[in-house]
Amino acid sequence: MLRILTLFFISFLFYSCDKKKEDEVVLELQNTNLNYTFNLDSIYSRRFFSEQQQDSSCNVVVFRIKNFTDKKLLFLSRDIDLNQIYGLKLNFYEGDSLIKTGNILTDPVLNDSIRDYYFHALEHKFNLEKLKNKKLKKIGAKSNFDLMNSYVSQSVVLFPNEEREFVSLLSLPFVRELDTKIIEWPTVINFNKNKQYFFSIEYQIDEKLLIKELTKNQIEDLKRNNIEIFSGKLESNKIPVINYNKY
Repeated sequence: MLRILTLFFISFLFYSCDKKKEDEVVLELQNTNLNYTFNLDSIYSRRFFSEQQQDSSCNVVVFRIKNFTDKKLLFLSRDIDLNQIYGLKLNFYEGDSLIKTGNILTDPVLNDSIRDYYFHALEHKFNLEKLKNKKLKKIGAKSNFDLMNSYVSQSVVLFPNEEREFVSLLSLPFVRELDTKIIEWPTVINFNKNKQYFFSIEYQIDEKLLIKELTKNQIEDLKRNNIEIFSGKLESNKIPVINYNKY
């Protein structure tokens, strides 16, 4: 009798695991760690100190999405720059505590000698955005041009029991450097090389917001091909972020 109960219990566990697996979508980082460089001169200038330092801080981030459901699911998950993927959030942890990226420069440093240069560069950037938005409007974009652009360029469909691998780049500690040519403000993670840090990625899309921005043809295309927009929330495994300071 005990043997029968044991076999029943083991069978139930396998069934539960298989059932759970069938209903899951999994997000996994494939890297063992990420690297960052640390240099006070770089921190003060809001950019990497040298091309060599910049290159050593540029991480090739590999992640996989596994679709264990019986549905065809659409994700916005493909871009050369990890921080440009629309549905992806970058999580950094100091120990077990979640920390946030921060803009260490919120306004341009303007003086009389470079004021005109900044204004011209800002005007040029505005005109480029205006031209891109005009093109997006031609194909049906409504109001959220960034979301429509991401849908057009980042969409990937995973079939049932399919897994896809994606490769993107992420520089640390400067997720984004100061760039005076195109008026880009820096985003930096203020690492302390004496502490332990970890990294994960989180994926979440507001399905209703996305549907609202799609054109009639895009919605009909999804329905015709039985494709659903993944609307859940995923977080990957955590990996260490290691100081790689040789400069």
